[in-house]
Amino acid sequence: MKATVDDQTLVGGGDAGSHDDHHRDLQEHKQAADRQEAQDEAGQERGEEEAERERERERERERERERERERERERERGDQGHVGDDGGIENDDDVSNSALAKADVKVAVVGNVDSGKSTLIGVLTGGELDDGRGKARQRIFVHRHEAANGRTSCISQHIMGFAASGEPVHQKASASANAMAKNKSWRHVVAHSRSLLTFIDLAGHEKYLKTTIGGLTGCSPDYALVVVGSNMGITKMTKEHLGVSLALGIPVAIVLTKVDMCPPNVLAQTQKRLTRILKSSAVRKKPFNVRSEKDVTTCLAHFEKKICPIFLVSTVTGERLDLLTSFLRQLQPRALLADIMQSPSYKAQQQEATAAAAAAAEAAPGCLAEAGAPVPP
Repeated sequence: MKATVDDQTLVGGGDAGSHDDHHRDLQEHKQAADRQEAQDEAGQERGEEEAERERERERERERERERERERERERERGDQGHVGDDGGIENDDDVSNSALAKADVKVAVVGNVDSGKSTLIGVLTGGELDDGRGKARQRIFVHRHEAANGRTSCISQHIMGFAASGEPVHQKASASANAMAKNKSWRHVVAHSRSLLTFIDLAGHEKYLKTTIGGLTGCSPDYALVVVGSNMGITKMTKEHLGVSLALGIPVAIVLTKVDMCPPNVLAQTQKRLTRILKSSAVRKKPFNVRSEKDVTTCLAHFEKKICPIFLVSTVTGERLDLLTSFLRQLQPRALLADIMQSPSYKAQQQEATAAAAAAAEAAPGCLAEAGAPVPP
């Protein structure tokens, strides 16, 4: 009997030990689950802290970008000058910000297709010569199809400026660039220029004649440059554009392009025919070949009357582009010019220019006679 009891006791003790092991396993599993939960919560907190730090870093970067934009605006305001205590404009060049200095001269550029209008504008506004393969005009084209076929089909405007020293201020952004790039480039020109010049590039193809006439009437240009390809001669559209400009009362100057590639006999024939058209009863203009700075002065003194300046230029070699640039730099808006012409200082300058032209004519009378220009009294 004792042995039996001991066996039962041993059996009962074995069941108790198994129960304790199971209870211990449950506690360990619960502790492990608690630890895992604590780790997950800690990881989540660390993730939230890291996300918050990243958001703070992004806010700091945004504040830095805003500070940079503010510094850029300050620099632009510094370039443009600011109002001083006396109400004047404080800048290195006070005159460059005056209303008179910022007068904008609008020049329409017309002529037959492929005469080099857009290339001429690209060279003048960009400050770089053409490579002979259309590099300069690519900056002027607005639409993709214009760049593909090399022909303007719309009305576009392009600016350049002149500093107080007379040096050109160029703008480098192309007409097809985004608005931000163009605005930045134009602001640079305006801020650093004493006077502005706006070129209105118009189409030369016959099917865009209505567009060209719309540009001449709607944009109200002060002057017109009729561009003639010297190797192409006078075409139907050349005469159309010249006639429309004169009918609208727009003073006209002629630019013969591509003189570097034109045979001398063809150039002479183009000049001869152009002179005959300008002297005709329908036009009644006196052609004047511009060869020097003195000729530029003479043209400016009599441009509003009957003289029609003729510039023989090359956008590849740069031949006589300096004379054309000098001529354009000294032009004034016609509305402003009407007031200036009444001032005593302008009349004195005109008398001096007339005297200088008369002296030049006495020294070399054949120069004016060859061009068919009037000799000032």
